[in-house]
This record gives sequence, structure tokens and C-alpha cells, in this order.
Amino acid sequence: MGAVDEFGKLTSYSQRNDKVNLVGPGEWILSTVPKSEGGFVTVSVTDPTTSDQIIYRGSLMDFSASTPNSGIVAKEGLSFCSDGGKDRCQGVVNGTVCLMERGIYRFEKMGMLCEQAGGVACIIYNQRPGMFTGGLAEPSEVKIPVVTISQEDGLELLSNYLNITTPIQIQDQKGYAYLSGTRCVVAC
Repeated sequence: MGAVDEFGKLTSYSQRNDKVNLVGPGEWILSTVPKSEGGFVTVSVTDPTTSDQIIYRGSLMDFSASTPNSGIVAKEGLSFCSDGGKDRCQGVVNGTVCLMERGIYRFEKMGMLCEQAGGVACIIYNQRPGMFTGGLAEPSEVKIPVVTISQEDGLELLSNYLNITTPIQIQDQKGYAYLSGTRCVVAC
């Protein structure tokens, strides 16, 4: 048995020999986990032209602050910080969610720059297609949730919802996480 990613390509940890006759999804599988280990996040935006709720899936970074049970709602919307650059984060509107492209800074620093600029949460989108996970330093000094999303979703948020006063909500779906690879749940 082998594992493929969301693009149908063999994963780095997949079996690769002549005995493999079946492959299945092996990355970003929505799974149940103890509530204390939740990592699946929904990011929803109210489209200002249609009033529809647009929902994106993401992952809460390891050692990140969680959202309250009711989620975080930023009524002022979304601000952009390129590469987490300090000079660019100074333009963040207080009370917004920061959107950043994964780049040259550690995730911890990106979250800290967003928080210092007045952001209520930080969304980091991948710099290449697909999702990713990551973690902050342990223990983290960042007190706001730091979330990861795919490049595709990040670019859509950037193109359609940047600097528009529309509510954006981030909700930690406690008890669920996107997992990749194999995990031993019972004694192995």
C-alpha cells in the first residue's frame, strides 16, 4: 500500500516497490484527535457583494494560541503583510486579521509582528501550491492564533477580500486535525 498527496503524486514516505498495488490519500486527511490537540481551523469570510459565507480550511500551528469557543471575528477584515516584513506590518489596521505569505521569517516572528501591529489573528499562506503545517517556538510568546492555509486560498483571500471592511471569522474546530503519514494510535 502506498500514499499519494492531494495532487495524486506519491508522498515522500510512501512505499515504493514492486509489491505496492494500491495507493490512497495519505496527506491532509481530516481526522479526529483528542480535543486538546485540535488543529483544524475554518476561516470564513462574508462576501461583500453576495453576503455569502466563503469558507476556507486551514490548520492551527503547533503551540499557537487557540480561538475561543465562539471563534474570533474581525469586523474590520483583512490586512496584508508581505513576508512578515516589519515595515509592511505597520500598515495593519488594528483589529484585523493579518494575511502573510510564508517566507523568510520564522513563523514565531511573523505571528509576533502581526500581534504587535494590532492584528487579532495571523493567517500564513503557503508560497507554493498546497497546504502546509508548522509550529511556533515552545513556549510561544505570541498570544494570537496563527493559522496556515494553502497558497490557492491565500491568493484568493488576497485578491478578493484585502482591505475591504467585511467580517472574517477564524474558528478552531477542536477535536479535529489534518494529519499526514501514518500514526500509531494503539501500542505498536
